Amino acid sequence: MGRGSKTKRERDSLTPPSAESYAAETLRLLFTKEIGFDAVITCRGQQFQIHKSLAAVRSDFMRTAFYGKFTEAAESRFLADEFEVEVVKQMVHFLYHGSYSTPAQKNMAYKTRAVEEIVAQVEDYWSTSNQAIRRDWQPQGQTEQSVSTAETMQFHVKMHNIADFYLIESLSKYSSTCIQRLLAERWNPDVFCDMLTLCWNETVDDSIRELFAKAAAPRVVALLDTPKFQQLDCELRLAFDYLVLRINAHKLK
Repeated sequence: MGRGSKTKRERDSLTPPSAESYAAETLRLLFTKEIGFDAVITCRGQQFQIHKSLAAVRSDFMRTAFYGKFTEAAESRFLADEFEVEVVKQMVHFLYHGSYSTPAQKNMAYKTRAVEEIVAQVEDYWSTSNQAIRRDWQPQGQTEQSVSTAETMQFHVKMHNIADFYLIESLSKYSSTCIQRLLAERWNPDVFCDMLTLCWNETVDDSIRELFAKAAAPRVVALLDTPKFQQLDCELRLAFDYLVLRINAHKLK
């Protein structure tokens, strides 16, 4: 290699970061290094530390709560018991990272653990001379649980709901995009019915119903002929009646 040539890694190390990547890295470091937290969100006994100023920028609700004339402002904390702990946790993660993880993505992260971690566990096995211990030995780590497409959709809907509740517009747009993408990429009449069975019992606003209707509109015949659709309970059928009306409206456009 010539004296004047440089590898790509060396060239990249000399390139200054963009303003966007620098700001994103700063937020990530504030979160991971736990620097300067000055407020707490409590959900069902678990606490999540945040920065009031950041929360106020992203959430109109939190701006009013933390900087208005309310108890939350005086105590720098508020309760979020209306939501599941994992949903609140991912909401906080979104405030700092601009994204969140679904249960399915967390399972995938477990599957793709670092090779060094797996090798270390195997070496631990072979270093154990006791045969009884070897026989009962299991790899350390969480037990993987399968997550269906419908359950992933339900989680996105829950993230959309918490975004609407706390007036986090960026999270609302992000979760809506995730819902729309999942409907487009994983279309199947049976899976679609499973999604509706889980998600229609959530507090779903009209914008989410609109996304479901747009996804089903070009496939309405297959959907109506699906046994799962025909076997839905009466309450859910009423919800589907609304959906069918929306589908027809889209077909006329």
